[in-house]
Amino acid sequence: MLNDLGNCYYRLQNYPLAEKSYRKALELSSKLTSAKRNLGLSLAMQQKSEDAILLLNQGLADDPGQAELYHVIGDLQVSHNACREALANYEQYLQKYPSDVTALCRLSDCYLALGHTDSAVMG
Repeated sequence: MLNDLGNCYYRLQNYPLAEKSYRKALELSSKLTSAKRNLGLSLAMQQKSEDAILLLNQGLADDPGQAELYHVIGDLQVSHNACREALANYEQYLQKYPSDVTALCRLSDCYLALGHTDSAVMG
């Protein structure tokens, strides 16, 4: 119920109240994977990237099938100039969604930022 309340706040773009609801949901059930994922996303929307990355990685550890989280984590890492770490996340995401042009471009940008121009060129 608290996770659903958090989702309502999230959809209303009230990320602080969404965060509060997700945290309460996790207090009641620390293994609630969806609340971890949702809390991570709400933290990301509040520019709390380090905490968001930690929670999203925990969510992936609990449920590796959430491939879209690799993309979110990669984006957060790029926003902190951590392209080396972002590469692995974009590559994981692209295993499931190989035709996602946005992810391919961000992967290419990371390779360029790291000086790997041959890897950055997409054909």
